[in-house]
Amino acid sequence: MLGTAGPAHAELYLAVFGGTAFSESKTTETRLDLTNALGTTTVLDGNFDDVDFHDSFLVGAKLGYFFTRPLLGGHFGSELEFYYTEPYASSQTVTFSGTMLGAPTTTQLNLQSVSFEVFTVALNLLYRLPLFTSAAYPNGRVQPYIGVGAGAFIATMETRTSPFDSNTRIKDTDVQPGVQVLGGLKVFLFRNVALFAEYRFAQTDEFTFDFEAQGTVGGIPMTETARDRSDLTQHQAAFGLAIHW
Repeated sequence: MLGTAGPAHAELYLAVFGGTAFSESKTTETRLDLTNALGTTTVLDGNFDDVDFHDSFLVGAKLGYFFTRPLLGGHFGSELEFYYTEPYASSQTVTFSGTMLGAPTTTQLNLQSVSFEVFTVALNLLYRLPLFTSAAYPNGRVQPYIGVGAGAFIATMETRTSPFDSNTRIKDTDVQPGVQVLGGLKVFLFRNVALFAEYRFAQTDEFTFDFEAQGTVGGIPMTETARDRSDLTQHQAAFGLAIHW
């Protein structure tokens, strides 16, 4: 009897998922300077209002761990996850409010197309409710769950220079913390294999992207320096497959 293994009170799982990320419209703080031998001119300094983003695909994976000792009628656990999205803002006309060449102005401007790559690494704390338990499914064949998490959002912004005679691609990367809340439903097809559907809301701190490029304006050599600032708010719908041990 001393050599008999005790009951297991933990459950490990690995999951992969895909889906869609819906990014909310954002106000973007922007500044654009041009520098030549005579000095620096601030072309724009203000905000682009309500910049719209296209929906993005979502793909990721996670490794999780549940304690199977019941607590408050369910199980608590945690998971480490990684996922990737590509929000994209196509060329659009937006309202600019601020200064243009030093003069206060509110006007409609054409915004260059902007693409983003966002890698997220997050740790979630979860609570699940085991439903339809049986000898074959001691932790429930159906498991609704909720969770909260925090992590690092690594965003790369890519666009084009705007004032040069021949514009070029420019990009910058910034890392900011973010939080998320989630809820989902997992249904076991077999004892160790489950499908799940999940909704998540993610919110980041404000990213700052800094750019510098050289070119000519009317044939005169210039250096463009630009800065764009905005946070990211996403609603995500994910569907996946999980393997439990």
